Formats: sequence, C-alpha cells, structure tokens
Amino acid sequence: MSKENKAAKIKTILFQIFSWIFGVFFILGGVIYLFDGIIGGSMVLLGALLLLPPVFKQVHIRIPKLQGWLSALIAAILIIGGVSILPEADSEPEIAGVQDSSQVEELNNDDEENTEKEDVEKADALAEEERLRKEKIAEEVRIKEEQQIQEKERLEEEAKQAEEEKKKAEAESEKNKLKEERSNFDSNKGNVYVAATTIELIESMSGDANADMYMRLDASESSVDEYNDGGSEEEFLKRVSSANLFIVIDSTEWSYTPDSSKKDLAVTALKAVKKIYPDSIARVSINNEFREVATAEYGFWSGEPKVELK
Repeated sequence: MSKENKAAKIKTILFQIFSWIFGVFFILGGVIYLFDGIIGGSMVLLGALLLLPPVFKQVHIRIPKLQGWLSALIAAILIIGGVSILPEADSEPEIAGVQDSSQVEELNNDDEENTEKEDVEKADALAEEERLRKEKIAEEVRIKEEQQIQEKERLEEEAKQAEEEKKKAEAESEKNKLKEERSNFDSNKGNVYVAATTIELIESMSGDANADMYMRLDASESSVDEYNDGGSEEEFLKRVSSANLFIVIDSTEWSYTPDSSKKDLAVTALKAVKKIYPDSIARVSINNEFREVATAEYGFWSGEPKVELK
C-alpha cells in the first residue's frame, strides 16, 4: 500500500470518528432544543443526522454529486442556523415567562384583593344578618308585648262588660222588684206607693190613730209612670209639686174637740207632711165625714203654719 493511500485511509477513519462524535452530540442537543424551539431544534437535529456516516452514505448514493465536504458544510449550516435562531425562538417564551410572572403576581394580588373584598363582604353580610336577626327578635318581642297588652285589655273589657251586665241585671231585677212592689199598695191610703206607705208614719207623728188618712202627691203623669215603672224614688220626690194630706175624723169626736186641739192636730199633720216632703208644697185638709172642717198650710210670706177652722 502506498503512502498516499494510507494517509487517505487514516483521514477517512478520522472523519468518520468525528462524524459519529459530533453527530451523536448534536442529535442529543437537537432533541433537547426541540423543547425550546421546534424550528431550531429540527435544524440542529437534521444537521446532526447528516454528520452520521450511515446517513451520509445513503445521501451520497442518492445524490452522487454531494461531496463529503459539501455534506459537512450543509450539516454545519443547519446546525449553526438552528442554534442561531434558538435565542429568537426562546425570547418569546422568556418574555412570555416574564409576562406570565407579572400576570401571576397580578393574579396573586387580585386574588388577595378579592380575598380581602370577599372577607369584607362576608363580614358585612354577617353583620347585616345579625342586624336583621336582632330586628326580627325585637319585632317578635314587640308583637308579643302588643298581644299581651291586647289580651289584657280584652280580659279587662270582658270583665268590665260582665260587671256592667251584672249591675244591669241587678238593676233590672231591683227595678222589677220595685215595679211589682209599687203596683201593690193600698189605694185608699194614697195615689202612689210612696204616699200610701207614709200614712202610718204621719199617724204615729200626729198621735191620732182613729182618723182615716189619704195622701195625694201631685206630679206630672210621666213622672208618676216612671216611678211606678221602678224609677228612682228620690228623683220622683224632687218632681212632686205638692203633698196633700186628707184626714177624715169622726164628726162627734170633732165637735167635742177644743179649737186649740183641732189646730194642734192640723199643725202637727202639716209639719209631718213638710218633714217627709221638704221640696213640695204641704197642705192638710180635715173632713168630719160630711164636709171640710179645717185646712192647714204654710204662709206664703211668713212661712209659718196657717190653720183655718171651718
């Protein structure tokens, strides 16, 4: 073997060794660069493949004009070009990373602000809920107190009505009792019940139990009807205009009675009438079974008893 052939063979072996080393190295780099940039990584990977002897051999077979140095030049251009564009391809991710960091920070700030805002809103909502709860409790207490007051007023009103009805029933019962009582009296003693019941009192005050007496109370018809229907006796007596006592005495006894005793009888009877009916005009008339024999009344000016014997 000549010295030139031996040198060429050594040169070929060295070329293949370096081709394998650089090819494998840049293949690994191309694979890694693919994650940083597809274009740059692909160019590096393609240039690295061209450096591998098997690939170079297949390319040379298909393209005979492609010499070894030309193939190496193309591979170098691809690798250098791919590597050169990697920073440009990666600049956007870096910027995007910066932007993403800013956005993340902004998002974190927004999240904090939103969290604080949510906490404030939650606190406000809880405070509003507590206020509404207290207002509801206060309203329930107020309604309950109003109901208690209304119930108390209702019970008091019912008790008042019951008391009024009781008094009304008692008054009605008393009125009916008086009405029945005042309808049963001796009409020979007086024109109304109260007149007839006072005769015994006048007889005891006059001291003469043998005389027949009759009391007539003059009042309006409506006053008499109201009294007979159970009305107030006190009110009726205030409306009596005159109280007239009629005494019938035995004619023989009257004829033997001295005039002074006759006058004393008339005055005593007149005072008795005035005492019982102080607001009325009192009159006394004495009859001896045949005619009126004496009258007694109070003088208009003097106010003293005035007796007239006939």
